[in-house]
Amino acid sequence: MKKINVLLVLILGIVLMGFKQQDPAAIIQKVYHDNLKEIMMATFAKDKLSTDELKNYATILIQDHEAMGDELTQFANELSVDLSGIKIDESKMPLDSLQALPAGQIDAWFKAKQ
Repeated sequence: MKKINVLLVLILGIVLMGFKQQDPAAIIQKVYHDNLKEIMMATFAKDKLSTDELKNYATILIQDHEAMGDELTQFANELSVDLSGIKIDESKMPLDSLQALPAGQIDAWFKAKQ
């Protein structure tokens, strides 16, 4: 089942990259990077959300994306793809502008994003 999930994510990555011919390593790295972004955004939002329902959903998202990251890492290792240099550039994340939002607006942003 894990391999099927990784395969589906990689297929989605290929589709999202515009059908250009890409190096499989580049696709795996892009999917891994995007997965890290999702973890960062859900972690940021989790402490600022106003309802337990949304906080629980954020927790589930974090757990699911961390599990996917583990699966991608294992898959990358099997293909000798290096993920060690994949980092999130926090300066390109909208976290500063989101910090100033009141709780209700963060809830709305999170619902729209997810």
